[in-house]
Amino acid sequence: MKLHLFYSLSILALLFVGCNSSSDALSEWKEQSNFAIKDTAAIMKFKISDTENNAITITREEDNKNWKIEGTPYLAQVNNVKLIMETFYRLRVKRDVPTKNIPQVLSALSSRSKKVEIFNKGDKKPFKTWFIGGATMDHEGTFMLLQTGSEKSPVPFVMYKPGVYASMDVRFFTSWIDWRASYVFRHPDTRNIDYIEVNFNQDSTSSYKISKGKNTTVALFDGKNNTIRNFDSIQVKHYFSHYKKIHYNKLVQKPQDYIDSVFNSPSFYTIKLKDNSGKFNEVEIWKIKSSGLSDWDPEYGYIRMNGENELFRIQYYSWDILFKPLSYFLPKKS
Repeated sequence: MKLHLFYSLSILALLFVGCNSSSDALSEWKEQSNFAIKDTAAIMKFKISDTENNAITITREEDNKNWKIEGTPYLAQVNNVKLIMETFYRLRVKRDVPTKNIPQVLSALSSRSKKVEIFNKGDKKPFKTWFIGGATMDHEGTFMLLQTGSEKSPVPFVMYKPGVYASMDVRFFTSWIDWRASYVFRHPDTRNIDYIEVNFNQDSTSSYKISKGKNTTVALFDGKNNTIRNFDSIQVKHYFSHYKKIHYNKLVQKPQDYIDSVFNSPSFYTIKLKDNSGKFNEVEIWKIKSSGLSDWDPEYGYIRMNGENELFRIQYYSWDILFKPLSYFLPKKS
């Protein structure tokens, strides 16, 4: 759907140009170039939409720490949020749009642009709305229009972020796949982990479960849930630390037949983790057949989380550290 407000804005702009064609006339609209937001900590939500009917809303949770993709159970990618917040804070006016070019710029914005609605805590309506067009010919700025509350500016401006030589519109995308946080395990405070169970599905003698008790004590069990008395408690405690931040590499977008073929094949590992709040996370891991000389891809594997119908790719570079066998924690034979 087109941003119909631009039709009326174009008429206003033409009337404005007809009344005064000097660049001095823009001075009365300077308040409409106040795009930047100094208190980004007060922002609780922003919505990005475009002229092709795509939209996404990113909302801060009540704890003020996490951001989520509204309408989904998924956290938002932290780095993406940080980039948006930095843009909200640092955006500056590069220059005015010459009065003779205003109708052309408004027309371009109406046909292809992105709309960013920004909400503070408790707001039902956005306190600021950005309309973001394309880059200038020299790629040193981006054509943008501001709406503050219900007041729309009749003139656009060329905006930029100091130190950045790129169009601002690429930062504001609507793909939930790109916005979705890639966490698989996320436990910054590992004291909140109740237990971790690692199953080697093709070698049960390597399977184990480790749990935490009171006073930072740990317990180790074998794959048959037998208690192991003699083990390296330092290594077991350290193993919990590997679960602070573990990510997937990408969402695999393949035909369903391909995904089903992976799910129906035997998995190599299964990791189950429960935290102290009772939240449970189960991850199945498959190796990928290699097209090279070795039997298995040495770099990537596949995972499935909590039995969902989604297939993800992982990199062993960050995951190998999780696949410690039971023998790793046992006394070394002399």
